[in-house]
Amino acid sequence: MILRGTDKTRFSSGLKLLLVLLIFPAITLYAQTKVSLKISGGKNFTQSDFRKWANLSTLNIKSESAADSIKKRIILNLKENGCFFPSVKIDSLKFDKDSASAQIYLNVNEGKTAYLTSIVLTAPDSLDSAFVYSRLSETVNAVFIPKLFEAELNGILDEYGERGFPFAQFRILNISFSDSDKVRIYLKFEPGVPAVIDKIEISGNDKTKDYVIERNIRIKRGEKYSESKIKRIPEALKRLDFFKSVSKPEFYFDSRKRGVLSVKVVEKSTNYFDGIVGYIPKAGKRNGYFTGSVKINLRNLFGTERAFGFKWEKTDERSQYFEVGYLEPWIFGLPVNVSGKITQKTQDTTYIKRNYSLKLNYLATENLSAGLVYSYGETIPTGDTSKFTVYHSSFSTSGLEFLYDNRDDYYVPTKGFYVSLGFRFSRKTILGPAKFVSPGKPGNENYFKGEAAAGIYLSPFSRNVIALAFHYKEIKGTNLEVSDLYRFGGTNTLRGFRFEQFLGNKIGWTNFEYRYLLSADTYGFLFLDGGYYYNSILKNENNSDCRKLTYGYGLGLNFATGLGNMKISFALGEGDSFSEGKIHFGIVNRF
Repeated sequence: MILRGTDKTRFSSGLKLLLVLLIFPAITLYAQTKVSLKISGGKNFTQSDFRKWANLSTLNIKSESAADSIKKRIILNLKENGCFFPSVKIDSLKFDKDSASAQIYLNVNEGKTAYLTSIVLTAPDSLDSAFVYSRLSETVNAVFIPKLFEAELNGILDEYGERGFPFAQFRILNISFSDSDKVRIYLKFEPGVPAVIDKIEISGNDKTKDYVIERNIRIKRGEKYSESKIKRIPEALKRLDFFKSVSKPEFYFDSRKRGVLSVKVVEKSTNYFDGIVGYIPKAGKRNGYFTGSVKINLRNLFGTERAFGFKWEKTDERSQYFEVGYLEPWIFGLPVNVSGKITQKTQDTTYIKRNYSLKLNYLATENLSAGLVYSYGETIPTGDTSKFTVYHSSFSTSGLEFLYDNRDDYYVPTKGFYVSLGFRFSRKTILGPAKFVSPGKPGNENYFKGEAAAGIYLSPFSRNVIALAFHYKEIKGTNLEVSDLYRFGGTNTLRGFRFEQFLGNKIGWTNFEYRYLLSADTYGFLFLDGGYYYNSILKNENNSDCRKLTYGYGLGLNFATGLGNMKISFALGEGDSFSEGKIHFGIVNRF
């Protein structure tokens, strides 16, 4: 043993088949014989252990082979738990008159429980022998359970792989029993030759440059082989979201005895364009106007990991949003990304807010990053300036961001979690309008912003995923304006409500989803969202709507398209009737 690191006719036929598929399981369940299993003679294991091992739900108890199957299953499990010479006898198998139930009486002789008394090891080096013996010491004079012993051996091989010996192996030469309960194992350990990664061989990347892949796997030529680093390669490359799949890396020695690490990938589309434009015709004194949304996301430009994004949204006649951004990865070959973004938001006839931001992001590991952020912007009141809306002001902001994310996939994660924290300090300078700035009013305001988010993904059963996320944002400072507050509601925050329906200086929301995976990138889901806001401006105006706690719920579908992952949901907000339900949809994208 070696352990190694016509249409109508078709419609009618289909209908019949569907009926069969629906009715047959019900008939089978109704007709299934109820079986009770009673055990005598068992000492070290419980009745529930034997019932679990027998696994009666998978047997046709009326078949001639049922009894033998039960015996074999129990004997196999006894051996796996340290009883290597058991005997199992079926005393009787009784059915009632209508065969609706049956009783099986078993007599079990577990035999002696086997203990591992000694290990005889052959190894080329005394240091290897000492290390292996020390790792296996807890298995000696303990119940011999093959699976646990094998797990220990695999653990040793993993450690040698981490030390740079990928071809280390054990040979089990012999397993001997004496008095049926004493076990001696003869082992041979071969560490193999130490390995260095002299060459990295990449295939399947028709677009992505080799150096992009090499720097993201964080392995350099000439580096000693490390099992843990090799195992992390598929996850690290998948997180880039440039590849449909990444095969398990292979390592081998070529004809010149050079260590070669082979990485095979399958690329996918990383660019998309999504756009819809509508025109609302002129009505009465109101002029006609365009509405719509345009999104362009170009990721992995020219195969270099660079990214460019553009976004334009116009939700009504007077409000629109514009954004353009660019990312330059790995400056000077270091794990540091630089990104910049320009945004402009026109809010009704109240104000225009522009912002220019720059971010320096240090990629400490595949999962952990930290960033420095600086931005400069301006808020300009619009519309009827004879009445006060917001101050004309400029602001500069600096801050820190931290992110830890070990999810197994960005779009359709099944396990893992993420935590993000952001802290920003803003200095706001009031420029006007002059008639609303009193002589004694300070020209500068200081604000502190804190943001936090966390999410966890669990898969309790195959194809089932529980997703839970929390978000909180807060801004502190005196003389806050509407333009300073956070807005939320809609597709990406609190479903069941209009886009950016709520605003406050303290906001928070939670998203709970129960997902059923239909394929690797498609799932249906049920969701419940909760949201909260506190608006200090409304409080100062003695407005009873200064705070609110509410919720939304519904169902939806997430599926992959040529443009990206599309997410569609039907949602009801608190107090909504079915006819007031809202449909949220959008493409999930990264930049």
